[in-house]
Amino acid sequence: MENQTFCKKGLIKVIRKSDFLGIPSINQAPYGETLLEESVISAQTKFGFPMNPLVTFQIKNNLVYKLYKHSDRIVERKLALNLRKGCSIQTTNRSNIIQNLKLLLREGTPYRIYRLDISKFYESIPHNIIFDKIHTNHALSPKTKSLIKHLLVMHQNNGGSGVPRGLPISSCISELIMQDFDLRMNNDKNIFFYSRYVDDIILISTGDEDQKIFLKYIGNSLPNGLILNSLKKEISHKILPLVTVKDTNPQKIIYSFEYLGYKFNVSDPYKKIKSDFRVIDIDIATKKANKYKQRISRAFYDFTKTKDWNLLKDRIKFLTGNFRVFNPHINKTKLAGIFYNYPEIQNNVKNLKDLDHYFRRIVLSKHGRLAILLNSLLTSKMKRELLLNSFIKGHTDKKFIHFSQSRIGEIKKCWKY
Repeated sequence: MENQTFCKKGLIKVIRKSDFLGIPSINQAPYGETLLEESVISAQTKFGFPMNPLVTFQIKNNLVYKLYKHSDRIVERKLALNLRKGCSIQTTNRSNIIQNLKLLLREGTPYRIYRLDISKFYESIPHNIIFDKIHTNHALSPKTKSLIKHLLVMHQNNGGSGVPRGLPISSCISELIMQDFDLRMNNDKNIFFYSRYVDDIILISTGDEDQKIFLKYIGNSLPNGLILNSLKKEISHKILPLVTVKDTNPQKIIYSFEYLGYKFNVSDPYKKIKSDFRVIDIDIATKKANKYKQRISRAFYDFTKTKDWNLLKDRIKFLTGNFRVFNPHINKTKLAGIFYNYPEIQNNVKNLKDLDHYFRRIVLSKHGRLAILLNSLLTSKMKRELLLNSFIKGHTDKKFIHFSQSRIGEIKKCWKY
C-alpha cells in the first residue's frame, strides 16, 4: 500500500499539466511545490475539517458537486487512483461494447433484447453499502478508507445522498459497488450478452424466460437501494431463428433499438447471400441526429443576427468534420467529430443521410421563416461553398479541420442556450 500514501511522493503522481494553466512558466515550479504542500495538509486535516469542501452547481436538472480548493481536488484525484488500482476498476470502452454487441446480434439463434436503466444511479447508492464494501477491502490503505468516508459524510451534511455526482471518485465508487452485479449477470446461463455503461444496461437473453420473472430477478440482483427505471425500459419481442428472405428494397427490419448514441437495425439476410448471420446496420441514434439538426438551425439563425460569414462556415465544418481537442486533464489530444464520436456508424445509413438532406434544405430552401432571412444574406457562391460540407463525407473520409481552443469556444457559443 506504499503507493497509496498522501505524502508529496504519492501526490505528485496525480499532478497534471492542467494544474498549471494560467501560471507563467517561470512560476510553475514554486507553484507546484506549494500545491503539493497544501495537498499534504488537506489529506492530513481531512479536507480542512470542520469546513465542508464541497460546492454545488446545476447541469441539466442535476445537482453536480466539485471540490472548491485546488489542493482538495489533488487529494480526491489520488483517492480515485487508489480505488482504481486497489479494486481493479476497469474503464468501460464504448466502442468495444458496440462492436461486441454487433457480433452477438448477428447470430442466427433466437434471442430477446433488454434495454434497462438504473433510476437515479449516483444518488441512490446507500452509504452503509459503500462503507461496508470499502471497509472489507484489504487492498485499500486505512488513510484512503478514512478520507473516502469523510468526503461522503461531508456530502451528506451538504444535503446530498448516495455519491456526489461530478466527482471522479464517485464513478470509481459506483463501479466498485456494481462489481458483484456485473459478475452475476455475466455468469448467468440464460444471458448471452451483458454490458453496462454507468447506469445504462443492455443484455441479450435466450428469449425463453418469463419477462416479469426475469426483470424481477435483475432488479433483485442490484445492490440494495438501486432500482430499475420503469420509464426507461425497452424489451424486444422474442427474435426467432434466422430465416433467409426474398430480396426487398429497403431490407425489412425485424427489430430496431438505440444504445449509447447508436441505432441498431436487425434484419434477416437475403436468400441470394446464403449467410448464416443476420444483417446489423448501425446508424447514429435519432436523438443524436436531432441534436445535430438543432445545432445546424441555431448556426444559421445566429448568422442572420451576426452576419459573421466565417463563423458560420466554421460551425458547419465543425459539425460535419473531425478535429483534435486538447484535454489538459490527461495532457493528451483527443480526436473528436462526426467519425471519431461515432466510429461504428456504417456507410449509407438513414439518419446520417437525413442530416445531409436537412442541411441542404436549409441552404437551398426558398420557403419558410429561416429561408426568407437567409436568402438576402447568402449569395450563390456562399451556398456552393457551404454545400461542399457533408456529414457522410466527414464520416467516410475522416476529414480533419484545425481549430484553436478559443475558436472552438466561439463556435459552440450559439449552442449553449
